[in-house]
Amino acid sequence: MWRSGRHIRRTRIQQQKNQRDALLHASQSGAITKPWLSYCLGHLANQHRGRIVSELTTLPQFTGLTHAESYYQEALAGGLGEALPIALGLQLARREELIIAAVGDGSYLFANPAVCHHIAEVMKLPVLVVVGNNGGWGAVAGGTKALYPDGYTARAETIPATAFTTSPDFAAIVASSRAAALSVSRAEDLPGVLEEAVSLIRTRRQSVLVDVQLAR
Repeated sequence: MWRSGRHIRRTRIQQQKNQRDALLHASQSGAITKPWLSYCLGHLANQHRGRIVSELTTLPQFTGLTHAESYYQEALAGGLGEALPIALGLQLARREELIIAAVGDGSYLFANPAVCHHIAEVMKLPVLVVVGNNGGWGAVAGGTKALYPDGYTARAETIPATAFTTSPDFAAIVASSRAAALSVSRAEDLPGVLEEAVSLIRTRRQSVLVDVQLAR
């Protein structure tokens, strides 16, 4: 019985791995998906012994992280906008490490980004800020559907007040604090852009933002 249970568990784990691998293989080109972004961030963290502070952007099952204390998840409630400030504090404590704040565009705006980037400049905190840009308040839309699955908004094509008709200019926000900004919209370009961001951090010792245009 024990061996049978162990075999079933191993079979299930292998099936899940095969499904993840197939999904990642299909995501290597074209529009950028969250699984592919998560994989690329995990690979980056593994390569540079980095730490990811994630908020509604990274799917940990796709990261493939290999070292301890390399991933920090957002609070279950009441923490919208917390990842970027937490990443700044972590960078303050570990100045020589690569600290990655992986946030959605809505979460990024909730963090009061102008203030965060100003603090990063003043305190010399070269955090890598990766914004998963899906053009809206995904957390609000998801929470509304979860609470009211049969409500009016769940049937609407777009949940009111959750989609951005135009996205803020994130490059302009970071430019106010002399930080660099990069943008990427193709999956095949994402690994190279992330490595370019790390290179800028290493050479300039300043924060870099990568605006990742996600599939919508």
